[in-house]
Amino acid sequence: PAIDDAAALGHARGYLRAKEMRDLRVDRVWWVGDAARLAWRIVGQPDSLDGAHWELLVDALDGRVLRAENLDSHANGTGLVFDPDPLSSAQAAYGTTGYVDGNDANTPQLQAQTFNRPLRDITLTGGVYSLVGPYAACVDWDAPTGTCATNTTGVFNYTRDDDNFESVNVYYHLDTYMRYINQTLGIALTPRQYAGGVQYDPRGFSGADNSSFSSATGRLRFGEGGVDDAEDADVVIHELGHGIHDWITNGGLSQVQGLSEGVGDYVAASYSRSFNHWPANATAYSWMFDWDGHNPFWGGRITNYHLSVTYQTLPSGLHIPGQYWASCNLLNYNTIGREAADRAFLLGLAMTGGSTNQQDAAQAVLNAAAAAGYTPTQLATMHANFTAGTTDPGNRRCTYVLTLPQGGILFANSFE
Repeated sequence: PAIDDAAALGHARGYLRAKEMRDLRVDRVWWVGDAARLAWRIVGQPDSLDGAHWELLVDALDGRVLRAENLDSHANGTGLVFDPDPLSSAQAAYGTTGYVDGNDANTPQLQAQTFNRPLRDITLTGGVYSLVGPYAACVDWDAPTGTCATNTTGVFNYTRDDDNFESVNVYYHLDTYMRYINQTLGIALTPRQYAGGVQYDPRGFSGADNSSFSSATGRLRFGEGGVDDAEDADVVIHELGHGIHDWITNGGLSQVQGLSEGVGDYVAASYSRSFNHWPANATAYSWMFDWDGHNPFWGGRITNYHLSVTYQTLPSGLHIPGQYWASCNLLNYNTIGREAADRAFLLGLAMTGGSTNQQDAAQAVLNAAAAAGYTPTQLATMHANFTAGTTDPGNRRCTYVLTLPQGGILFANSFE
């Protein structure tokens, strides 16, 4: 190890914002994520975070916290959620009988599109279950108050006309996606602003029709205007996408050419598309915000924007050009598969900074895929998706101008 156990403990205390840790145990271990890493495993009780016991894995080479988990009283619960939203699972259009917001009114049609799902590793303290876990944590800080459901059974079966429904829906989708990144893709990613799961307020903005991620606090909040934002997984994962962008670049989130808006749209669309609800020839297959948008409240966005413009003719602004970045990366989703496309997307994003534009980000995705050992066929396919429209407009691909990297080459910018 390049750092000793005392230095690792210092990194752990800094991560937990703790002056001291009691009941301490420190071991040297191997941790296997995106690669095998020598690490220090530190278990103890910090004098912060309500005195809970925590386990941290600290990289023995650079002191980076690879993983942090609250060990106290985790239990599994269940709850009713939309998965990912009622229109997609029903393959229905907004306005069809029973498929309207109706000021939060429940209908038999909407009730039929709620599904019982596991709420993993929620907290059990004093006989009360709360939606706080290692990957997601409901925190009530914005008006209105009383937005985080708790109970004594661990069964969170609320209908969508109950204000508790939103907190359950957000917990499930945040937890599912963060586990996908950390466990399935093998990319260690947690919020940089605090320890523990992604903090969210499912009913904020004093009821306004808005949602946000704050890079200052690392928190997500969701408004209730129109369709409640927290009822649509596209909105939930889109806002998480800004967090992912912030955390994986250590605060280097770029909005040049709407890059971060495109990041949010891509991860949300990749997640929703993985349910395979809509056939590829359906109009809604390329919609973003199926339930929250594309209705009388607002028009939503699309993920086939590359058919409308080229990179060279992108308009100004954030949300509209961001659609192009999402659309181009979803071509990779369709041709090399979800996990390969998502992993290259995130590893490439980690190579970017606060002034990165779309073209440079696309080159970073290719470079990261090459460094990660993607096959020459995969690299050529991704390169064609990003560039083929430049030479063959009829190919309906994207029009970035990029260099095709050779598989196995290591690049100066680390993708880790």
